[in-house]
Amino acid sequence: MPIPATQFIWFNGKLVPWEKATVHVLAHALHYGSSVFEGVRAYETPRGVAIFRLRDHTRRLFDSAKIYRINIPFSAEAINEACRQVISANALERGAYIRPVVFRGYGEIGVTPKVEPPTEVAIAAWEWGKYLTHEGEEAGVDACVSSWQRVAPNTLPALAKAAGNYLSSQLIGAEARRLGFAEGIGLAPDGTLSEGSGENLFLVKDGVLLTPALAHSVLGGLTRDTVMRLARERGLEVRECAIPRELLYLADEAFFTGTAVEITAIPRARRPTSGAGSTTSTCRRRGSPPPAERARVSRMARSPQTLFDKVWQRHVVSAETADTPALLYVDLHLVHEVTSPQAFALLRERGLRVRRPERTLATMDHSTPTLTSQVFGGMPIALEAARRQVEELEVNCAGFGIELLGLTHRQRGIVHIIGPELGLTQPGMTVVCGDSHTSTHGAFGALAFGIGTTEVGHVLATQCLLQRRPRTLAVNVKGAPRAGVTAKDLILAIIGRLGVGGGTGHVVEYRGDAIRALDMDERMTVCNMSIEAGARAGMVAPDETTFDYLAGRPRAPGGEARERALEEWRRLPTDAGARFDREIDIDAAGVEPMITYGT
Repeated sequence: MPIPATQFIWFNGKLVPWEKATVHVLAHALHYGSSVFEGVRAYETPRGVAIFRLRDHTRRLFDSAKIYRINIPFSAEAINEACRQVISANALERGAYIRPVVFRGYGEIGVTPKVEPPTEVAIAAWEWGKYLTHEGEEAGVDACVSSWQRVAPNTLPALAKAAGNYLSSQLIGAEARRLGFAEGIGLAPDGTLSEGSGENLFLVKDGVLLTPALAHSVLGGLTRDTVMRLARERGLEVRECAIPRELLYLADEAFFTGTAVEITAIPRARRPTSGAGSTTSTCRRRGSPPPAERARVSRMARSPQTLFDKVWQRHVVSAETADTPALLYVDLHLVHEVTSPQAFALLRERGLRVRRPERTLATMDHSTPTLTSQVFGGMPIALEAARRQVEELEVNCAGFGIELLGLTHRQRGIVHIIGPELGLTQPGMTVVCGDSHTSTHGAFGALAFGIGTTEVGHVLATQCLLQRRPRTLAVNVKGAPRAGVTAKDLILAIIGRLGVGGGTGHVVEYRGDAIRALDMDERMTVCNMSIEAGARAGMVAPDETTFDYLAGRPRAPGGEARERALEEWRRLPTDAGARFDREIDIDAAGVEPMITYGT
């Protein structure tokens, strides 16, 4: 596939025009293969371009260079920032393929010269579609077992993503194409399955996901790792092991994974017949039954899921084990003046920065007057402790590059309300804040919960949070409430039924006709008070009421981005047949008004 030229390439610390990013013909890497590289995907999302596991890619780049004794003259964070810069400079808003490469440049000639040639670093990015499949093809690819083997581990280190390793890949791929296949599968030196020319290999047999172990001349692919994590999260058994080649023909499913190929099914896999150059009828590509969703992990024994299941699983960075909680990614972190000072102090003590300031928003609402500063004439806040909290938040946000809706900001408001009003709170997100009533955001189909001050610091530093997976509780509110019954009456009735500890350890999904009839303010009221039943969070599945509320909000997606977001949001509601850990039914018609005013 031709490479579409973009405007800039990051080359040795600065952006240069695409055509100016050149090397000398006597560069060491051209003659001796002394280069390491990465392939990284950036994807378009409703919140902008997201780079898939960038830090992990960069870490592997440095590991590969270390194996080959190549010193990279930039820090890992500088490489990460350069990747982002290349995306931005080339306006690759629809996503891109990113290629960082580190190589020995022009210097002394010889395999191991006395004077080390200078190390050069380049990062290019461009739009790149399907790697193996033809345009528009969704049926997967055919593959054959190659007559060429992958290199032995004591010949070349397979864990290094180095240029030299891809010479055998070229032989495997070229042979496959000559025989009429899209891709070839190389064997390890012991004759077991290894990997494709540029992809990791997975098989499914009797409900077990199998992949060759790293000891079998396999690159530790990041997409490979992600697939295994997702599969384990879904309760599938995953084995990294030696796989005999005949299992390729007996497997129920087979697919490739990799940054370029993403996840690509192998509907048919056969060893090429003998013969030089001719393609027999057996080897020719044929129409194959299209695999459901191109062999994504979700089609391997996927059971119906709840709204919570879908949001949780999309955000798990590291799966929960018996000994450790899951590591959960946070989409939106809301910060206020009361629970943040110690968290920022922790960052300073440890020399840490805020991991994702663009996913963090601060406001002042707990220790501030209800009137604006213009109304109360700029008078100081009377309580010294409150005044100090406000001042510290201003200093901390300025120092760590966090957006602050301060005292005079027209969009300042209650921390649980500014997210919805601005359109920052969106279906399918994870939202945290140092306040127990963060569950308010669950009204939008988000997983939202309060965290403590130490956890605030952890999210600031890592954008992740250690969490045990809660249980699920469905509260089905059926029928229509009588006149005068409000959303607060409904949630008080629910709490009365559950008890103040009845929701402990659970995420509640509020369902049924009465919930669907509520507007967004009322749904926020219900979810806000989930905590009064001891629940971790409360959620309402998004619907047209949700989407209409978000339309036109200043920070909600608009135009084409909104259409793409809506497509994702509509997949979030609980599937038919999904099972909750607990369910209770509430008759809305039996709920009586419980709220009085003026007393």
